[in-house]
Amino acid sequence: MNTLLVHADWLEYETQQETKLAEKIDEKRKKARIEECLVAFASFEESDEGKEPEIAKQWAAEIENVCSQVKAGKVVLYPYVHLLFGKKPSKPETALEIMKSAEQALGKKFAVTRVPFGYYKSFDVRCKGHPLSELSRVISGSAERKSKRPLKPFVVEKKKWSEFEKLRLTAALLAQHALKELRPEAKLGTLGLAGEEFYLDVQAPIKLGDFAEIEKRMRELSAKKPRVTQRTISKKVAEGMFKEEPFLLDALKDLPEKVPMAELGNWRTISFHDNAFQNDVSNVKHFRLLRASGGETAAKACCRACTGSLSTAKPR
Repeated sequence: MNTLLVHADWLEYETQQETKLAEKIDEKRKKARIEECLVAFASFEESDEGKEPEIAKQWAAEIENVCSQVKAGKVVLYPYVHLLFGKKPSKPETALEIMKSAEQALGKKFAVTRVPFGYYKSFDVRCKGHPLSELSRVISGSAERKSKRPLKPFVVEKKKWSEFEKLRLTAALLAQHALKELRPEAKLGTLGLAGEEFYLDVQAPIKLGDFAEIEKRMRELSAKKPRVTQRTISKKVAEGMFKEEPFLLDALKDLPEKVPMAELGNWRTISFHDNAFQNDVSNVKHFRLLRASGGETAAKACCRACTGSLSTAKPR
């Protein structure tokens, strides 16, 4: 499923015409105006079928996460098939099951309005326009299933990297460096790319209130214009160099005898991406760490439309 999250001054809708898929509703649900709310537009696709509980759980968690950041106490769940972008829609039963399950889960903490499914509607929404007021997510419902599969071995990825990919990976490297300076006790994992985002795994106690401090240190490091250098070292040398990093030591078991390493100033880490960083870190300029939920923290780094995520769950 795809969801578009809009922090709004208000949303107002009115049902106009029902389709053959319309659910039965009473007069009270035919129109409504909800003020100071987070609107979650959502489309449901064929691949969501059979994963309804997982999809609903993840969607509700994403909504709760964003609500905590923007201080929204009201949620609007709005079915919006136009976010499918050519994919085949799910059965109506799947969409309704996911929406109702999310409504029930969110209703424990928020005032929830579920906009009727299967109707043509007129609506107006006023987006607040701050940096967190428009966010999009893809919910796959696959995280729990994947976690039960055997873990794939760590590898060094070799390919021709685009400048955009290099920029995102360099941003992740800079974030890892800043975080390690501020939290020396943090245990580092891997960093990499996931779709249009970068990810950064680290085990450390990080809260939303820590984001400003981390962002500030990232900018300070970038302003010094340190260079990224990449070289290979032997696995034996790497084991001694990273003896205080249990997750990196674990990853070393899967890597070849010659291990790629990335250095940023006098700081270094194992590189799981061969020749994948920009040398000039000052190209990475504007950051905003965005969300924290459960054991995970996520970030968005705005460097030429570069986005990223930062996970503080156990790296492996």
